[in-house]
Amino acid sequence: MSENRYSIKVLKEAMEVLRTLADSRAPLSPQDVANATGLDRNKAFRILSTFEDGGFVERVGDNFEVGMRIALMQNRYKATLENRRAGTDKKLHEMEEAENVK
Repeated sequence: MSENRYSIKVLKEAMEVLRTLADSRAPLSPQDVANATGLDRNKAFRILSTFEDGGFVERVGDNFEVGMRIALMQNRYKATLENRRAGTDKKLHEMEEAENVK
């Protein structure tokens, strides 16, 4: 990730925690997340706990995995892209029809 003078360090760390969980096929412990991200275990745990409060991650025993909130956001994003594409396809179809009328 490129450096941005307006970025907030803890948010960048939190995004890295989410990426780490998303890339894992199994729930991860706070220590696993710390090892993968370079964060200390306490900070990794606090970030995971905060994400858990928001539904972005879920606890599985003593481990964590991506939560339902992420899946819902992904589905909403996918629907938005599909709607945008449908609108673009419709406009292209209208343009083609207009060309055929001339």
